[in-house]
Amino acid sequence: MTSHFLLLGNNPSAVQSQMQPLASTFPGKATWTLAFSLEEFDRYAKAEKDKLDFVILGPTTTAEQDASVRQIVTSIWGKVKQQRDEPGPGKWVLRIPGVLNTEAGRNGGIINWVDQQVEG
Repeated sequence: MTSHFLLLGNNPSAVQSQMQPLASTFPGKATWTLAFSLEEFDRYAKAEKDKLDFVILGPTTTAEQDASVRQIVTSIWGKVKQQRDEPGPGKWVLRIPGVLNTEAGRNGGIINWVDQQVEG
């Protein structure tokens, strides 16, 4: 099954460089929309409300951005889910750990982390 996620990142070139290997590592398993500001995130979340499976926050997102995204998710879907399969309304929000904002993270660590979270 294909998953579609909305990702909030702060560095367009870094995020784009991660999306290339993700597409080749998991062909046909994932699609995504990228946002680089809270305004973009809000706009895309509303436009793709029925299409999104979960939300990912990049490793350099701030605590303020995290809180704002969670408010947006709650306003659109009713609540923030703590697990993907949590019953009821809401959307799952994942935050890529800051420790993956390293060379190892950029060389596959982030992709492996996302896969572990999504696939279990």
